[in-house]
Amino acid sequence: MIEVYYIGQGDRLPYYRVQVRDKDGPYSLSGVTSAEFYLKNISTDSVIISAAVMNIVDTLNGIMEYHWAVADTAVIAEYAARVLLKTASGEYSFPRNGIAKVIVEDKYSDD
Repeated sequence: MIEVYYIGQGDRLPYYRVQVRDKDGPYSLSGVTSAEFYLKNISTDSVIISAAVMNIVDTLNGIMEYHWAVADTAVIAEYAARVLLKTASGEYSFPRNGIAKVIVEDKYSDD
C-alpha cells in the first residue's frame, strides 16, 4: 500500500521522499539517467509539477526525494504524484498500480 503524504500549505519541509519498489523489493536506481516528478491536482486535473528533478538519495535501495518549491504547496488540495525514471533501455513510471497521494492541508487547522 502507498502511504498518503501530508504537508502544510506553504511548507517546503519535509522533502517528499519515496522508495521505488517492484515485486522483488527495492528497485535499484543504478541504471537511471534521470528521475522526474509529476504532481496533478485530483479535483481539477491540472498539473502543478511537471518533469521536476528528483534527487537520488540511496541508489541501491531506490530512495529519492523531491525538494518542494514555495508554489508547489500553495494550494490546499489532494494531488496524485508520479515518478518517471529514464534509463538507456526505456522509461518506467511509478507507482505502477494506483496513485501516490499528496495532501496539502491547512497547517493551522485543528483537524
